[in-house]
Amino acid sequence: TAGAPAAEPGSALVRDGRSEFVILHAAAAPASVQEAAQELQRYVEKTTGAKLPIVASDTAPKLGFVSLGDTAAARAAGISARELPAEGFRLATRNGSIFIAGRDTAEREKTPEGGTSAGTSNGVYAFIEDYLDVRWLLPGELGEDAPPRREVIVPAVDRIDRPFFFNRRLPGMQNT
Repeated sequence: TAGAPAAEPGSALVRDGRSEFVILHAAAAPASVQEAAQELQRYVEKTTGAKLPIVASDTAPKLGFVSLGDTAAARAAGISARELPAEGFRLATRNGSIFIAGRDTAEREKTPEGGTSAGTSNGVYAFIEDYLDVRWLLPGELGEDAPPRREVIVPAVDRIDRPFFFNRRLPGMQNT
């Protein structure tokens, strides 16, 4: 479900194959958020050549950043995933930075229904598809379409995604 766009210009994540952005997640972020940070870093580098450093910290850097999950920077910007259903996410821009936050279960934590939730990871994959134009057509690297680009501009956005299905994974089919 799309939200109303924020009244601010877009965020220039990459220009001319270079970026001053970092990927930020909380120092104690769940494993799914840490893996999502690595995936975002990998696909930004694969498509643009710019490798964004990953910062695990509870304080926001001064430069532009992509905040993943529940961070102090996201809370300060009014970005929260508390009201989202399991597997849902929010993607928003604020003051030149990008926020992707979803409901994320910690290791050994379960949702009230007995499953897990990786909402931030779902948001990162949506971001990769929407703004980097990456497509996964078949399993494996041969089925991946990641077109090269020199620039990634993320327009002002405030989007909330709620899955149509109760759970994005089939019971008994996930490893955790």
